[in-house]
Amino acid sequence: MTKIASFFIFLFILSLSMSCEIDDICTQEVLTPKLIITFHDFSDKELRKEVDTLTVWAVDKDTLYLKKKTDSIAIPLNMNSDVVHYKLSSNNSIDSLRIHYERKEIFVSRSCGFKINFILLNNTQLTQNWTDNFEIKTQNIENEQNVHIQIYH
Repeated sequence: MTKIASFFIFLFILSLSMSCEIDDICTQEVLTPKLIITFHDFSDKELRKEVDTLTVWAVDKDTLYLKKKTDSIAIPLNMNSDVVHYKLSSNNSIDSLRIHYERKEIFVSRSCGFKINFILLNNTQLTQNWTDNFEIKTQNIENEQNVHIQIYH
């Protein structure tokens, strides 16, 4: 009788352990990258130049930077659209930056899901009120280690 009871206990424990699922927990840091913009001196394009009172906001959205002194910013692109429109203000002068891009979904894993990388298109536009020009340095936005756009002022 003890052998039969031991056998049923063994089967019960075995069935419990077989019915458990492995937890699917995302252990990676999966980020959709932001657009990195640096500001440079118009007369010496290699020299970074701070903007004294930079304010940045997406049209009809909240302000991302408010009167900040900086030579670089990181701004998000819209994951549901192929264009985003930002306003850049310095010393009460406003420029409009309209960024056109393609979205590329990347499957990371079952637990982490997808992230989106972007490809900048050449029809990105910048008005020139306080800025002088801009240059797309890297079209593929896959991480935040590279500068994607340089703005000269």
